[in-house]
Amino acid sequence: MEEKIFWFGVAALVCIVVPFVAVALLGLKKRLRMDAFLIGAAGFFLCQIVLRIPLLSLLQSSVRFSVWANRYPMLYILLVGGLSAGLFEETARLIGGKLLRRLPDGLDVVNYGLGHGLCEMLVLVGFGHLNNMMACWVIANPEQAASVGVDAATLQLMTQQMNAVTPGLIAWGLLERVSALGFHLAATGLVFWGLRKGSALFYLAAVAAHTLFNTVAAILAQTNIALCELVLLAASCCMLWQLMRHRNSFEGSTEFAQKSTFHKV
Repeated sequence: MEEKIFWFGVAALVCIVVPFVAVALLGLKKRLRMDAFLIGAAGFFLCQIVLRIPLLSLLQSSVRFSVWANRYPMLYILLVGGLSAGLFEETARLIGGKLLRRLPDGLDVVNYGLGHGLCEMLVLVGFGHLNNMMACWVIANPEQAASVGVDAATLQLMTQQMNAVTPGLIAWGLLERVSALGFHLAATGLVFWGLRKGSALFYLAAVAAHTLFNTVAAILAQTNIALCELVLLAASCCMLWQLMRHRNSFEGSTEFAQKSTFHKV
């Protein structure tokens, strides 16, 4: 367990330090727009930590839902793992873009996308690795388990879970953060592009892309984790490439559009 404590600690350090380093670099390069960055971070926190995750936990406590999920696992992955994440997160981007009170430009895409993605990296992944590191410490020191409120059954379950984790899996998980961050930037570009053009199609495309991204990830992760992470990385790179190809679409006036969110489809 000592080796796993080390690797979880390294992964946690990376996921916790990177967001602060990114903010510092944006500031040094005069590319930091604090309003877009903080709205992006708040958007992720509210849509996932405050709303979606608690709602899913409540739903999964239902026996009928658990029976349905076990009977139709692919539908569960598509609707719960994919579509629900797309609807919550892309709607947060849409609301966040409107809160900027200006037509978002390329710099807003970068700052909002980083705020959203780095908040996810810090809160879900970084703190998750810290939790796993503490779990490994408890497993390595079973005599201390009772003193921290861990009973024998919980300790056995924790041991089974941590034994299934390898340093390689932790490393692949860090690569997934790169893919996820790239996706968040590209999806932000789609939604903000839709705000500039006044078209709902771009928001719907972002929801569909998010659904597909999460669904493919969940399916491939069950069979081949290496293939899963490489496919996700390729997909996020392709989306970023398309965003860069159309970056000129974000040039022009940044005056707030005094009109409805979408005036055409």
